[in-house]
Amino acid sequence: MTRYGNTLSEAHRCALYAVVGRFTMLASGTASGRFAYDLPCGGGKTQAVIAWCAEMVLQNKPWSVAVSASRVADLCDIKRQLLEVHGVPEAAIGIVHSYADAADYQPTTGNDERPILLVTHNRVRGTGAARRIETYRGRPRSFVIWDESLIAAEHRAIERVQLEQGLGWLRPLADVSRSGPDLIEAVRYLETAWTLLAEEFERQGSDGRTARAVGLPPLEPDDLDRLLSALPDQREADAPRDLLRISQGPIRAARTNQGGGGVVTYQVVVPRDLTNVAVLDASWAIRDLERLDRSIRDDKAFLPFRNFKTFSNVTVHQLRTASGRGTTAADFMEPREGRKLSREIAEVVKSLPDDEGVLVFTFKPKATRRGNAPLNMAETLRGDLEAAGVDTSACLPDGRSRFAWLTWGQETATSVYAYCRNVIFAGVLHRSDADLAGAMIGQSDNLLRPVSTTDILSVRRSEVAHGLYQAMNRGACRTTENGAAGRMNVWLPHRDTKVREVLDTVMPGLVWTKWHGEFLEGAASKEEDLADKITGFLTELPRKISEISTRKMKQEIDAGAVSPRTWTRALQRAVDTEAGWTISGRSVVRAQGFQADL
Repeated sequence: MTRYGNTLSEAHRCALYAVVGRFTMLASGTASGRFAYDLPCGGGKTQAVIAWCAEMVLQNKPWSVAVSASRVADLCDIKRQLLEVHGVPEAAIGIVHSYADAADYQPTTGNDERPILLVTHNRVRGTGAARRIETYRGRPRSFVIWDESLIAAEHRAIERVQLEQGLGWLRPLADVSRSGPDLIEAVRYLETAWTLLAEEFERQGSDGRTARAVGLPPLEPDDLDRLLSALPDQREADAPRDLLRISQGPIRAARTNQGGGGVVTYQVVVPRDLTNVAVLDASWAIRDLERLDRSIRDDKAFLPFRNFKTFSNVTVHQLRTASGRGTTAADFMEPREGRKLSREIAEVVKSLPDDEGVLVFTFKPKATRRGNAPLNMAETLRGDLEAAGVDTSACLPDGRSRFAWLTWGQETATSVYAYCRNVIFAGVLHRSDADLAGAMIGQSDNLLRPVSTTDILSVRRSEVAHGLYQAMNRGACRTTENGAAGRMNVWLPHRDTKVREVLDTVMPGLVWTKWHGEFLEGAASKEEDLADKITGFLTELPRKISEISTRKMKQEIDAGAVSPRTWTRALQRAVDTEAGWTISGRSVVRAQGFQADL
């Protein structure tokens, strides 16, 4: 740890001792189970793994371990340090991956004789025997170290509105005389499937919203392949194609407030026979989705030391504005003068010292309409910064690039940008309700698990917080000196202030302040203030009140002079934020009936 610029406090040392102690207990059989350790980002989890594995080999212990990580580069770095820093014989280290041409270390054979096995998550996740972790001398590995979140299931979620739109696009194609018989058959099958699903959505709406599995008509494997091949290879057919792909397994129609819900299915892909696992995940304490897997639990020996790091040197500047992909993409497609978020970021960057690194997060490039080139927000923002007089190719005094650019999906693992004392979010990743419902059902390993609107709101907020936490810790705050995070500023456009409560759990001492925007406040600020009033009013209502008219609510919070448009938008924001309420006509209704709405 000290080699990487950290100074450890006594509490930090105790936390690391607790983790490596559990490794020994799992390896020796003294303890059994799946335990989670939320060492903070940069807290030394990789170094703990390397040090323990090295000692296991050098002390000639009769144990074995598999270390699973998402990136091959991380596994190669672990192997390099084991070899070069700790002097572990190369014959003791196996590595398994599928990137032989691009990795520093080639996949090894004879792993049954290698006590240390390094393997990617993708090589572990699956149902076939070929994907199981290789044995050590004919026996299962003593235990597994799992780096990052352990999400045991893969799920598919097809949003209802996209499925209906896709079917609407396909129907005319099946009616024209030149359509082949396979396409006509495929559309007829999908129409039948949709009729069954629509009946289930309707039944849930009038039957207490208790879910049940939906069985679609059976198809022979060859027929399924034939019908899939008949569908046009165009984006409009993606949702119907996905439905056809999952049609032969157990599926569920899942109602949600957003878009009417979706069709979901899942499959557990992390082998159940991996019973001894140490999960090293900084987000464990706040990631509600991961915690739905009841096989993973906290280690009581570690809990007293979990919050050894304070983030009082980190300030989050929050601009209360919508920041999801749709809103951000619409903003970035405006002419330069109309790109409000881009202009806000330019003003921030111009105010920063020239000798401080800046890490910017954007969304991945994505086509906005069929036939259009993908919208590259990073390139657009670079151009806007240059136009505002900012040199985005500038270097710091030590020669490193002043600006670093990452997209969502790259917010974990890397420590390359720990020199950046500023992290700016050009948008925040949000997951759809249907996607979250599918993920929750899969992680619970229960297709018919009741999931309420309250559950979805909680998981959605925790997923946002998880992403922000991981992304922020790519910057300078990942370093630790005597229990304190490195100095850093964060610039966060995000309208939900309750995400603070979640982040404060894993980043104690975090300083929050308002980002006073010049271009994005205005009407949006009025809506946010009004939404806060509505949220506070709903929170304080006695439980016996299950419904209130919007007219009465306007009177109670003195919002009679507000325009109808501002009121409608603020009310929708409030119910999106305050769990347990939904809009019904001209009233707001307590969502007790949604206790099992999926």
